[in-house]
Amino acid sequence: MKRFFVIVSMLFSIGLTAALLLSCVKHPSVPAGSQAKLPETNGSTLVSESPGIVDTTAPQPTFTDETVPGNASDAVFGNGGPVVQQNDWIYYNVSEMQALDTAFGLYRMRSNGTERTLIHEGFRIHSIHLVAGWLYFVQSSTVEDGTPISVVLKKIRPDGSSPIEVLTLDGFDIDQMQIAGEWIYLGRFDDAWEPSIQRVRTDGTGLETVLEGYFFEAVAQDSLFARSSQNEMVRIDLDSHDVEWIGPDTVAGGDYVVHDGWIYYCNESDQWSLYRIRTDGTDRQQLTAEPTFNFYLDDGKIVYQVEQTESNMDATGGELVQTTLDGRGHQLIIDVSPEESGFAYLVAALDGWLYLHEITFDEMGAETYRSTLYRIDSMGSNQQEIIAYDCIMAG
Repeated sequence: MKRFFVIVSMLFSIGLTAALLLSCVKHPSVPAGSQAKLPETNGSTLVSESPGIVDTTAPQPTFTDETVPGNASDAVFGNGGPVVQQNDWIYYNVSEMQALDTAFGLYRMRSNGTERTLIHEGFRIHSIHLVAGWLYFVQSSTVEDGTPISVVLKKIRPDGSSPIEVLTLDGFDIDQMQIAGEWIYLGRFDDAWEPSIQRVRTDGTGLETVLEGYFFEAVAQDSLFARSSQNEMVRIDLDSHDVEWIGPDTVAGGDYVVHDGWIYYCNESDQWSLYRIRTDGTDRQQLTAEPTFNFYLDDGKIVYQVEQTESNMDATGGELVQTTLDGRGHQLIIDVSPEESGFAYLVAALDGWLYLHEITFDEMGAETYRSTLYRIDSMGSNQQEIIAYDCIMAG
């Protein structure tokens, strides 16, 4: 997935539009750090840092079904991405700093397009989670060249009330966040872009460095899953912190999903074909013959885009294809290449809906572009626009 966005950034020279792309892929793109050495894995005590900021004075109102969409136990789809869906509600972000007549921030709306509301204003919001009646997310502050100057983990109620700063970090950045139990796991970078994996409790206390020199990808089955500086897949035991390599292949950030004992990934070592391998490194299987990007798992299916990039950028997006988890029965859903100059890419597959972000230009060199977030059903027959707005080119 990052492969595609690097090409787009170079061809259009959009500048700060890179911030837009950061928020729309599974894992934001960051510069790779220097070659990381394998750390000592002697099970030593985690390094603790100062606790985060917790607002203990904020009122905690009693919420009813009118203010909290559904029960906290109702199924939530899309935690960790740019779009989260629960029952009749959709939560999404608008991250273009250069958007015209549309405030950037965190929104919610009903699935029929009504009751669209900006519930928290802010730039570079990503990694949205809806957990136990709270929306958690990461919000970064940057200077003009995009350098992060601070990052805040926040939580709010689904209607935007009771905002709480869970943790504030100055001079660092976070590329993704995942929540498991009482812990929030973070892929963190220092001011030299050296990666580390950290965690903090959901109340903002007990910030710990789990492991340095690795890019965080997922937490599952009492293990962390990550990439080495050479893009090798690794598993990290949460108790001992031992690091084990998984399989012979390499992957890029965001091309890596852990589900039900399997790792699904775009294989950098084999022309970006889709593969899977068990989390213990056994039973490696090739699932597609063609290069893929932006794949998601939903209801026992894999939905992915066939990589398609035209040099003139008149049609970039590619076909959406559906297959089973073991790679059988490939079925074309729809080609999402826009009719105008631009590109479209899959950002989520949630409960039978495919969410896409499309950017189009009236012509090459135009001063503005159109940004659209929409969704289609898994058959490709029913399309619903979520939000569309114009943006001015940066730089």
